[in-house]
Amino acid sequence: MFRLAKVLAWKERLLEDARRELLLAQRQLDELEFQAERAVQERRDLPNGATDDVETLAAWARFADSLRGRESRLRTRMESLRPQVEERRETHRALKREVSGLEKLRERQEALARKRRDTRQQELLDDFASRPSVPGPGRTFPSHPPEPRIPDGPEAEREAHFGAMRPVGGRGR
Repeated sequence: MFRLAKVLAWKERLLEDARRELLLAQRQLDELEFQAERAVQERRDLPNGATDDVETLAAWARFADSLRGRESRLRTRMESLRPQVEERRETHRALKREVSGLEKLRERQEALARKRRDTRQQELLDDFASRPSVPGPGRTFPSHPPEPRIPDGPEAEREAHFGAMRPVGGRGR
């Protein structure tokens, strides 16, 4: 039982690490997608401020080239991260399946332990109840003395005047 708990804790830590890695990879992927979208938006908003048409065209060309290069790098990076994200998702799913299997095993073992404990407790109770000195339902202790009889009528008067009649050989007054 102790080893199972350790294995479950270890598996849960692995699962948590896989979750963190998956979230990190997804965050990186989202960031790259955002940067790619921003690069596309920047391409739409070309720079103004050049003094003549040649400078303006050259600035536009440089800016467009830099945006294309940046977009290309971001898309390449994003595509390179996709397999890692998928791998981490698969790892996460596999670890989750293992942990759920181990949890089911632990639940079964706990149920068996409870059943064994209840069975043992019932056996002890049955053994204890089967002993003759222990009263069960409807039984009384045989060692209890009977209730003292309170005399009444003419017998009570005679005992009050003469004392209790004792058998011969008994203790006298």
